[in-house]
Amino acid sequence: MGLIINTLKHPVLISYLSGANNYSFVHFRTGEQLLISKSLRFLEKQLPDFIRIHKTLLINPECVKKLQHHPHLKTSGAVVLEDDTILPVSRRQWPILVQSVWANDVPNVEPERSVAFISNDFTKSLLLRQLINNHWPLTLLHVIENGAFLSQLLVMAETERPVLLLIDLRQALPSRLTLLRELKETPRLRRLPVVLLISPNTGFTRSGYALHANSVVIMPNDNGEFVNMMEQVCSYWLTMASLPVI
Repeated sequence: MGLIINTLKHPVLISYLSGANNYSFVHFRTGEQLLISKSLRFLEKQLPDFIRIHKTLLINPECVKKLQHHPHLKTSGAVVLEDDTILPVSRRQWPILVQSVWANDVPNVEPERSVAFISNDFTKSLLLRQLINNHWPLTLLHVIENGAFLSQLLVMAETERPVLLLIDLRQALPSRLTLLRELKETPRLRRLPVVLLISPNTGFTRSGYALHANSVVIMPNDNGEFVNMMEQVCSYWLTMASLPVI
């Protein structure tokens, strides 16, 4: 039961579920799959925001890329997910799916500020995006994986109000430390608060502060611990702290 609870703890990580009798496959957005001994009917009750599109399929509406409406009314359509997976939709569930997708397409309120997260960790990026959307809906999160970090931040500063930079130092360490050094030497961005996220038992705390990082925080691997830690970090910087104008 513990495995099932942990699997359902962060629905944002799930793309869809497929059922077969009393077993179900959980298809994660990372491409991984997990077989659990629970029926799709049970999982549907645990995931109220997911949509039952077929007797054997339950999808995360956040992962819907587009709908494929079949020209023949007596034939069901299909849904295309963000990874281009195509799943059939029953005729009975088609109107429910369309209504849900339209509801999710309602334009959002214009964000007041933005946060940049430099990381290649897709799972942690999804969790952080959900956390910020839930608690700070007027804050936009940008995930930057690779490339010219500094130039991307400068573009952000021209069109938005960046208020916080989170740098994951668990990967691409040299380039990201170089980014921190260059950022603090750039007049336009040197006031931008920077939080470094490091692995446990590494010696980068001292070097991070030497390069004028505002905080150096140990980043847990466990998803639940990561969410709790980032909620505290974001609560301080996005709620309590008085932030500079960039």
